[in-house]
Amino acid sequence: DNLTDPSQHTQPTLIGFYLQILGDVVRGALNNGMTTTQALAEIQTVLTNLLSAQSSYGWNGLMPWLDLGPIGRHENKVALGDNANLAQSLAVLVGALESSGLSGADLTSAQQITTQVDQFLNNQAAGYAAFVDGPTGLFRGDYSWTTNPATGTFSNYIDRLANEFRGAIAFLKVRFPALPSTVWDNLVIVT
Repeated sequence: DNLTDPSQHTQPTLIGFYLQILGDVVRGALNNGMTTTQALAEIQTVLTNLLSAQSSYGWNGLMPWLDLGPIGRHENKVALGDNANLAQSLAVLVGALESSGLSGADLTSAQQITTQVDQFLNNQAAGYAAFVDGPTGLFRGDYSWTTNPATGTFSNYIDRLANEFRGAIAFLKVRFPALPSTVWDNLVIVT
């Protein structure tokens, strides 16, 4: 049962961390036994599967937690923070690739990866816009549904500057300039 076996599901944040690790392998900052070419191939595989899962299981481009065996939505819910973390990790990955001094076939692979990242992030724009709460100007925390994704409900808010998502929220505002500045400016400083 995937609900009781945590090894059978993953969250968008962790997928992003894995891609950052692979980016460090390509950049030469980490040795995990993979060659640069192998790490680039793994990144492309992850991104291809991520784009497929985004299309099949996502909501407005945003990713739920995923069951891994077999692949599917872990629950009918998407969380803003996890998706923001994944988006920021994708930017870190692209930065690692751009600073790695690749050439030849590896450079071509890195350019293809950047295109996939742009496609994935562009697909997320509608989801982030939908998460903005009009009255507060803040991002809501999650969106869940029972049977129909179009009739779900939002809950919680990303409302504090002192939380694990603050860097990712700043990244979203920069990457998606159409988002209102309130998603960042209205965060409360709570210590």
